[in-house]
Amino acid sequence: MSGSVFLRLRDEVTLELEYADETPFGSALGAGIEQRLRHACRAILEERQAHGMADVVKRSKALLQAAFTTALQPLFESRTRLREECLFPDPERVRPVALRVRIEGGAQQRFLLAPSAVRQIAPWIAEFQRGTRRPSSTLGSSLFDAFAACGAFSEEPVESEVPSRAETLFVGHASVAHLRNARVLFDPFFPARSVRYPADYQPLRAVDFPNLDAVFITHSHPDHFDPVSLFGLGADTRIYVPAVERESLLSLDMAARLAELGFSNVERLVPEQTVTLPGADILALPFLGEQPTT
Repeated sequence: MSGSVFLRLRDEVTLELEYADETPFGSALGAGIEQRLRHACRAILEERQAHGMADVVKRSKALLQAAFTTALQPLFESRTRLREECLFPDPERVRPVALRVRIEGGAQQRFLLAPSAVRQIAPWIAEFQRGTRRPSSTLGSSLFDAFAACGAFSEEPVESEVPSRAETLFVGHASVAHLRNARVLFDPFFPARSVRYPADYQPLRAVDFPNLDAVFITHSHPDHFDPVSLFGLGADTRIYVPAVERESLLSLDMAARLAELGFSNVERLVPEQTVTLPGADILALPFLGEQPTT
């Protein structure tokens, strides 16, 4: 492919970060804890498939007790207390190791990430989404070639599809944009465009929101905190996340996780803290139940 051609990532491309998880029980980023829970609850699923949900509810105490005394028992140091190493997985043992590129109904590519390359991923993805020529740097050109190998690029120009007079805009899922006075985006989550969606209701994209004043993340569930969606906004985007003193199984240290991916302008917020932007003040409130504070 000629290096002089100006290309951008196609809207149908899905990117996924892959993490290596070397913790004994699994973390919120690795798949270890999910696999353990699926295995522990397999009997409950089989009960539902064989006899229906009403039977599961009727036998719930016995089914859960069986799960907690077998597959889940190693997670607990007492009946009501998780093991320290389970509740607080060592963040140093969970790290990004690969980037997967997938096109619906098409090719897939897995790009391995050396530790020295991880912090450069966010800037490159943003550039690819906005449009670029083949980079000359070693990492940029390798990443570009991996994307090109599975047909992830398009020559079509990027044009914003956000109405010019939009003030408050439902972006999709739980994402909302406030575009009056201050340009602010909350919980950006940009799934790839797909034939599964109606032609007139395709997901908005990161490139539809240039020149943002700030991005706010409410909590660390993966449909609200999605680093891949943030990639397209740029590594220098001003991002505010809840302060997390210690990463746990229930709550990621989002600021640290974004920094390791190359985001350079991330700030932590505590409840009742106010952020003053040009044209708007944003007050952070506790999000009990969704964003654990202790």
